[in-house]
Amino acid sequence: MCSIKFVPGLKNYIDAEKKKVVDKLQSNSKSKSGNGWRTELPVVGLGVGVLEKMREDKRNDVVWQGKCSGTVYIGGSETEGHFSLINEACTMFAHTNPLHMDVFHSVVKFEAEVVAMTAALMGSQEKSYGGQICGNMTSGGTESILLAVKSSRDFMKARKGIVRPEIRNSITLTIISRKE
Repeated sequence: MCSIKFVPGLKNYIDAEKKKVVDKLQSNSKSKSGNGWRTELPVVGLGVGVLEKMREDKRNDVVWQGKCSGTVYIGGSETEGHFSLINEACTMFAHTNPLHMDVFHSVVKFEAEVVAMTAALMGSQEKSYGGQICGNMTSGGTESILLAVKSSRDFMKARKGIVRPEIRNSITLTIISRKE
């Protein structure tokens, strides 16, 4: 646990700095967003013309290829190479839902394969682990973080007897566990 924030006066300073960052982020988003945004569903569907409008909006995006560390994990042209492969795969499976295992067998198989490959990278083939590595796929960062925290909570309860874990926010995220 980080106790630096308990130094007299430092907590107020940290809170003030956080407020500055939040205020700056909020003012930036207000000045750039909302201009020409739809705020209500249209009475009549937009039809295929909406695709051209989307293309026009996309042309106003920043040229990011190779410049977005931590948010986009591949570079190159969006119409060739790896992008082309990803686009085709997304098109094939955009309508599927892996919760319907009885309908979308292929998606369930692909998820199981990715989980098995990842488990193997983490040592599931080694006798010391007893083949007890399991997992699932998630659709984004927040969901992944929540499931990692849940997994840690469940593991600590089963292995260490911690039944009331805590997560406290400080300068960096610290997970604190306590036994009851």
